[in-house]
Amino acid sequence: MAARTKAKDRRKFARYPADLIVAVTRPAASALGLRSGDFEARLIDVSRNGVQFLCDELFYRHEKLTVAIYGRDNLVKLRVEVEVVRSKRVPRRYQTAARMLKALPLDEPFGEDGD
Repeated sequence: MAARTKAKDRRKFARYPADLIVAVTRPAASALGLRSGDFEARLIDVSRNGVQFLCDELFYRHEKLTVAIYGRDNLVKLRVEVEVVRSKRVPRRYQTAARMLKALPLDEPFGEDGD
């Protein structure tokens, strides 16, 4: 049996484990059959420029979403616009990795700044 070599880690920034509830918003369904609206998800980890979460909804590559991160007190602590990098099926859910594009004000609806 050949010896395995460890794959090179291509991450630019460290990931920090998280276990928080997030609300993922798909502002408008870009394809027929996709649901728009808010979806509850569980944050897996966060880095300087990305997030990874588990959700019942499948999101597609390059899709732009908002993610609202809640604190333990159930108040929104951070809202960011993200772009989906990948989403894969895991048992009973989808694991989605997304790149953060920009922080959003806590009280501003998605897309109100001209995007």
